[in-house]
Amino acid sequence: MLRKTSMMALCALGLSTNMAFADDHANSGSTWFALIDFSTNLSTDVSPVDSTTTDVYSGGISDDLDASWGIGVGYRYENNIGAILRYEEADLEVGDQVIIGGTPQAVTGSSDTEISNIMLEAAYFIPYSESLEFFVLGGVGEAEIKTHVIDLEGTQAGCGVDNNETSLRVGIGATYYMSQTNGFYAGITRTDYGDVRIRDYDTSCAASDSAAYDKDLETDDFRIGYFMSF
Repeated sequence: MLRKTSMMALCALGLSTNMAFADDHANSGSTWFALIDFSTNLSTDVSPVDSTTTDVYSGGISDDLDASWGIGVGYRYENNIGAILRYEEADLEVGDQVIIGGTPQAVTGSSDTEISNIMLEAAYFIPYSESLEFFVLGGVGEAEIKTHVIDLEGTQAGCGVDNNETSLRVGIGATYYMSQTNGFYAGITRTDYGDVRIRDYDTSCAASDSAAYDKDLETDDFRIGYFMSF
């Protein structure tokens, strides 16, 4: 999935280079900037995995990411390349159905899952006019994925666990300048946060991580935000 999106981003970059560059672009030159943004989820995908033979986890995501937010600080160079360090948070639910001993069990209370992500993004800006520019970006970071109790018809069947995963991102978008120093931006991003894990249940929740987990949590999101240079 990420490979396909990367190709789309590269195609968008190739098309965008045919646009006229404006010499009097509002943000020419090097500058620091800060940003804050919110993202609305467009789609969420995982691949449920279970290496056991009797108990099969077949659920995956039961509730997509809703809205997530991020803050960041970055530096834009004179060659229109920018580097942004971001902190983000998001929430979702996992655990749609579990089969125990060959018998399907309904999940009445899925596991709330919290994602905290620190990511370094690199962006290339393509000025179109004094107020408008386009950009493509890629990013790599570390996501902390924290799951909570999974409940099966009133009975606890799984314990929460924290796991750290490498996160990857590609995206495209546009920036609109309201003045020399601030404006808005919007775009589409695709992020792979890594694997979402749960822990096998015992009375003290000290068991090992479950053989059942969600592999490669991938999300498509629409991001809109505000920036200010300084």
